[in-house]
Amino acid sequence: MEAYIEYVVRKPVVTIVGDVPLWDAVWIMAEKGFRRLPVVDGESRLIGIITATDLVRKLSTVHSADGVSGALDIAVSDVMTRDVAYVGIDQRLLDALRAMIERGVGGVPVLNGKGRVRGIVTERDVVKVFTDEICGVSVWELMTKDVVTVGPDVSVVGALRVMVERGFRRLPIVEDRNLIGIVTVMDVIRLLAANRSRPPETLWEALCRNIMEVATPNVVTIRGDRDVGEAAELMMEFNIGALPVLNGGKLIGIITERDFFKLIEPLISKQK
Repeated sequence: MEAYIEYVVRKPVVTIVGDVPLWDAVWIMAEKGFRRLPVVDGESRLIGIITATDLVRKLSTVHSADGVSGALDIAVSDVMTRDVAYVGIDQRLLDALRAMIERGVGGVPVLNGKGRVRGIVTERDVVKVFTDEICGVSVWELMTKDVVTVGPDVSVVGALRVMVERGFRRLPIVEDRNLIGIVTVMDVIRLLAANRSRPPETLWEALCRNIMEVATPNVVTIRGDRDVGEAAELMMEFNIGALPVLNGGKLIGIITERDFFKLIEPLISKQK
């Protein structure tokens, strides 16, 4: 039987309206642990989507306490993506996967016939379905070898600017090619949420902190000669979207949920 979205869709989905400030999106993302929020009108019809990367991109342009406060006080509708990739509840899982690949996004809202949001399908949802079937290829063959990293002396705002400039939502932190931590867009979102009620000056000071104060120091990793099935299982076990790849303790690459799509798309295409 062919794989349909209705069997894997995550629902009910957490949404947001467009006329609230970005601060509300920050708070919901930090509290619920979601990187993306469909933006809806009063009848739950999709009008856009806001992601953690959108928020970080907005923050990357500020250079002062007043700038941070002003950036997060604007409406969600002023920052959200309006041309949203989405799928219908009666479409195939393959359609969702291809939409994510073609649009370069990590998740797509799922709509009913009236355009109302009924759920969301993410990279992780797709990988979870096929974890037991992803195998037979080494991590080395799928991983990204040219890894963008930062050093331990960079600030939080400096790291997020690298994320925005290079188009990544996570950055390994290395010193002499040794992996000493990793920072993600969600680390920045949680930092913002923790300082929401504080003065703008304090918020700006938080963003100017050393990156190691918010990064994850004990990173789950994998060797390049291991099977990708082991990598998928580790990601599911620890609820993470990527694994730095080490060889002799040195960082040589990174493998993400998106990399598994190269193996999953043929599997879905074969299903009848």
